Amino acid sequence: MDKKTVPLVILAIALCAVIVLGEVLTYSINTHSFDAKAEFSSNTLDYSVSSSGSDTYSVVLLDNDDEQSTKALYVYINERYDDFYKQALEKSNVRYVEQQYYSEQVKKFLGLRGFDDVTLIGTEQLIELLNDPGTPKGKGLLITSFALPSEVYSGHESDALLQWIKNGGNLYWSSSEIGRFYTDSDGLHEVTGNQTLFFGKECVNTGELVHATSAVDNSFREAFTLMNSGLEFAVNTDGITDSLSIGYCDDGYSSISFVKHGNGMICVIGSMSEIIPQLDDTAQIIASGLTYSSRIVETVSGNVIRGTVEGKIDYTVTNDAVAYIYIGGTYTVYGRCFVDQ
Repeated sequence: MDKKTVPLVILAIALCAVIVLGEVLTYSINTHSFDAKAEFSSNTLDYSVSSSGSDTYSVVLLDNDDEQSTKALYVYINERYDDFYKQALEKSNVRYVEQQYYSEQVKKFLGLRGFDDVTLIGTEQLIELLNDPGTPKGKGLLITSFALPSEVYSGHESDALLQWIKNGGNLYWSSSEIGRFYTDSDGLHEVTGNQTLFFGKECVNTGELVHATSAVDNSFREAFTLMNSGLEFAVNTDGITDSLSIGYCDDGYSSISFVKHGNGMICVIGSMSEIIPQLDDTAQIIASGLTYSSRIVETVSGNVIRGTVEGKIDYTVTNDAVAYIYIGGTYTVYGRCFVDQ
């Protein structure tokens, strides 16, 4: 085979895999029914999981220590992404993202997990969102663009994006180095000290480390069957207070990191060439209500076969008990999050 055709063959195989997986998930979801229920009472969680087929399930009980998780997600699609991609690539190993497709898939993956309050927005709506005088508590913003418009970010503490996070907003970032670039009428600009602006120190992987081989030693990877092992632009949270690293890790960097920022939170999802693991993990962490303060109280896993499985978990939680129930294991086909009111 001609060496020049090898990359095309690999790409074709990868695309076929994504299509087949999508068809399998669609067929499974459309031909089977699922349900989950949970009730909190006097430090006891009663739950039930139902399936018309044969499936694995997991119940993850969390203590979020009274921190606000994301209830509504906004996904930013940068209309000028392609205009500056090549220029950004010359300065940083930016991973190209087909933004419209990626955003639509995130919405679908979240929908499987019962998280339906997802809005795809452009630049005009982004400016409105970040300058809204109301509280951003409970709102999340997912960014896969390597640059933001100067109206919301230009590398200053007073920028609308930074103030929005400090006032309680939750920022999710992937596929590029956080805060590295912004754009205005003059073109693409690079920010100096961007990592320190967001995390108080230089801690983002911009080297050649691409994949992790070990799981972070805190049970989150197993509890949520996280798949993404990408470490491109991942964060090393060592020495950062009020932070949580989960998933996979290498050389201090973790595939998913949560960091408190003011009254809000920043979550960085490490990048990799395979899109499905990144999409799946992004949906899993948002739908389950994870924050930088989340702690696993208990996890129960099992099988449900054409019926209903019921169970009970006794617990002691400081504040804000959250139960996340999902069906399907590695490839989640159904999920629901329950909060102790």
